[in-house]
Amino acid sequence: MFEALRGMITVSRSAVQSIHELLDTMKAPARQFKDLRPPLKIMEAGLRSWVDGMVIMDEWERLMNESPLDCSAQPGTAVTR
Repeated sequence: MFEALRGMITVSRSAVQSIHELLDTMKAPARQFKDLRPPLKIMEAGLRSWVDGMVIMDEWERLMNESPLDCSAQPGTAVTR
């Protein structure tokens, strides 16, 4: 289970830079086209939530690193380190 979470955290962390770039790219069309503002605002809120969620995922990673459990074995067979 820990490895799956670590994989998700790694992928999410690598996506953050692309998300920031996308958010910057969305600013010009939102200024130019009034009709695009509502959907772009919704997209922006979702993307910002993803970026904000990295704080939580970083904490998960810290907790996994400090955990006495070794979850690298098959599911259901976690052992204490």
